[in-house]
Amino acid sequence: MRRRGPLALGLLLCTLWVVPSVGVPVAQAQTPPPNVILIVADDMRWDEAGIQTLLAETFPQGYLPTIRGTLVSDGFHATNAFNVNSLCCPSRSSILTGDYSHTTGVWNNQNDTARGGWKAFKPHEGSTLATWFDAAGYRTGLMGKYFNGYNQTSYVPPGWDRWVAIKNSTVGYYNFTLAIDGTTRNYGTGAANYSTDVLAGYATDFIRSTSLGTPFFLMFTPYTPHAPYTPAPRHAGMYSGYTPKMPPNLAEADVSDKPAWVRALPQTGGGWGAQKRKQMEMLMALDDAVGSMLTSLSDTGRLNNTIVLFTSDNGMSGGSHRWTTKKSPWDEALRSPFIAWGPGIDPGTSSDELILNIDIADTLESLTGVTVPATDGASVAGLLSSGTTPVHDGFVFERLVDGTDPPSYCGYRTLTHKYIRYSTGEEELYVLTSDPWELTSRHADPALATLKAQLLAKTQQLCDPPPPGYSFG
Repeated sequence: MRRRGPLALGLLLCTLWVVPSVGVPVAQAQTPPPNVILIVADDMRWDEAGIQTLLAETFPQGYLPTIRGTLVSDGFHATNAFNVNSLCCPSRSSILTGDYSHTTGVWNNQNDTARGGWKAFKPHEGSTLATWFDAAGYRTGLMGKYFNGYNQTSYVPPGWDRWVAIKNSTVGYYNFTLAIDGTTRNYGTGAANYSTDVLAGYATDFIRSTSLGTPFFLMFTPYTPHAPYTPAPRHAGMYSGYTPKMPPNLAEADVSDKPAWVRALPQTGGGWGAQKRKQMEMLMALDDAVGSMLTSLSDTGRLNNTIVLFTSDNGMSGGSHRWTTKKSPWDEALRSPFIAWGPGIDPGTSSDELILNIDIADTLESLTGVTVPATDGASVAGLLSSGTTPVHDGFVFERLVDGTDPPSYCGYRTLTHKYIRYSTGEEELYVLTSDPWELTSRHADPALATLKAQLLAKTQQLCDPPPPGYSFG
């Protein structure tokens, strides 16, 4: 059930009336509705935004000057933001609809109607952020990645007025094809064809070409910092001398408390330092893109009336618990950066409360007045304006196996505890207040038996329906 947050003061689409001396009501100019830029990075860990303190890492001077220096410093950031299914397509479907995988049926990236990818999402395209904002009179545009399996040339999903999507979605940073409003354009090699920069050009053009009397909704979804780890030429090697701080669960030595799929993994850190340096270099091009969009807003007089939300589809384990990629139920994959900037958002603020990717749609409804149908999420707009009232006591996270580890699972996380139950019947239970790196599972601890039963009950109640083929037994 959706819970609504307070509407941002001054952003409601209302008409103010004054009574002149002659006694005849005269309408003053309406407050224009705010524009929206929703930025979704790909595989960006929460700590790569340079604002989290769990590792107490000191980032290099000049790292992400626009994201950190403008969006964070003059806006809001969350320290406990999460995706509810740590994989690209399920997460993007949750962002676009406000719903869990168990509602959308988009469980993974496999492109079939029953499980995931674009084919599974296609039946939902008639009711998304694009259609809702389009119906409210916004000019809408997507620039970047859409869904794995989207390989169309002439097809543009409903609600999008400007469509610049990476065809096939799983490509590198050069030699890619864009589907552009029903046509295609191929890009080759060389610095001018670096995909993040190319997409930034389309995004700034979209902002500048939108009539000043028309609000816009722009979804910017570059491929960065997804593998293959390829920085733009101007940023290549700039952090080669930087040594990232190592998380304590990297290449975890003792996994005897973990399920069989983890115990079977080789003890590896997955090349943590080299990979993170490359991703940080890649994110500098994204920072440049954000800067160019803010410049376009300023040049067109929209800077003070545009909301910017910045997040990522999922994180990456990066060698934590010996696991190098996403899909896992641990926080390295479940956490996402969440930054908000613009009208209705208090500058220089943060919150430790839970914020989920399924909350984005309802939050934008509160901030803009655009009507959003009932979703699985909730508005967190109150938290963005110095609010302290929790929106979520906890949340369910879920996964359907896609042929590779880990197995299917459902779990429940609060600010203090996390419970995981796999399709194999194996369990994990963590006391996050004393073990934030999830090093010691307490699922077999008799002292926590009552707590485990309570968390299992919440998991079973909310992971409904569970992943196909999954049973609580």
